[in-house]
Parts: sequence; C-alpha cells; structure tokens
Amino acid sequence: MVLGPARRALPIGLVLLAAVPAAAQNSDPFLSAPAPVTAPAPRPAPRPPPPRQAEPEPTVVAPQPAPAPATSPASYDGNYVGEVKFVPGNSETGNPANGFALKCSPGSVGQSIEIRNGQFSFVFDRTGNTTVTGKVGGDGTLDGLGNSYYGGARVTGHIQNNELVGSAWSSFCKFELRLQKR
Repeated sequence: MVLGPARRALPIGLVLLAAVPAAAQNSDPFLSAPAPVTAPAPRPAPRPPPPRQAEPEPTVVAPQPAPAPATSPASYDGNYVGEVKFVPGNSETGNPANGFALKCSPGSVGQSIEIRNGQFSFVFDRTGNTTVTGKVGGDGTLDGLGNSYYGGARVTGHIQNNELVGSAWSSFCKFELRLQKR
C-alpha cells in the first residue's frame, strides 16, 4: 500500500499535536520567569593546615670556663736531672768496616737537660761533641736538633708537673728520658 502525501503528514502532525498540550500548560510562553536554579553543591571547606610541630626549645649552653692561660716557656726554666735509658732493638753500633764504631750507652749521653728562657740544651754524645738545642713551648712541649759527624740527633718530650718525659735519638742510638726538675 502506497500512502499519499496527506497520509505521510499525519504521523508528523500527531507528534506535533501531542507536543502542543505540553506547551500549552506553560502559562509564560516567553519564559520570562526562569525556573528556579538549583545552587551548585557547596565547595568543601579547605583543609586546615597540618598542626605545626612544636619548635624545639633553643639549647642553652652554659658558658665554658676560659681556657687556662698558656704557661710562659720561661716557667719551665731549670735543670732537669734523672734517668736516661738505652732502648735495645732500636739502636745499633756503627760498622767498624766503615771506619767508625759507636757504642750506645747511657754513659755517653748527658743525664740532664738545662732550660733557660724557653731554650734547652742537651749533650747527646760527649765523645762526638753532639749537643742538641731547641725550644720549649708554652704547653711544655720541647723539640730540638743537634748536628754531628754521624748525622745529628733529636730530642722531643713534654714537661708536666716538673717532670720531663721524652726521647733522644740519632741514626744509631735511642734513649728514653725521665727527668725531674731540681
């Protein structure tokens, strides 16, 4: 069956007629009063900042006592006398084949150190005429050198409570010193 132009328009017309009653129900065809607008959902409240960590209390440091005043090197002045020990195993005799022989013994070494105005002298080898000279620091540290035919000698040590403890040595001999102020 073939439908004519009038019949084809009928379904479209029915659709329009069904829509007209819905439009007729609105009393304001121009929509001058818009429908109430629903408010958007409120924004969530901002998160509070994280609780502040308590700042550490400042550390209170008690004032430190002033360092002890440096002792004047002259306060160590005097004659230090006592024990000089040969250190076996760290000393050798010279080789006679080389034309010399050195006998390491405490008797060949001075048994005292003289300190004056922060300077000291120590007879290291009486037979070789080797005297070590040096300085005494404000902290009691002493250090000195002496030249000799055999290459020289050195003295190091420390003075505390009127006692000098140290070492004297050369290429061939080594001695420990333990001397008391007199």
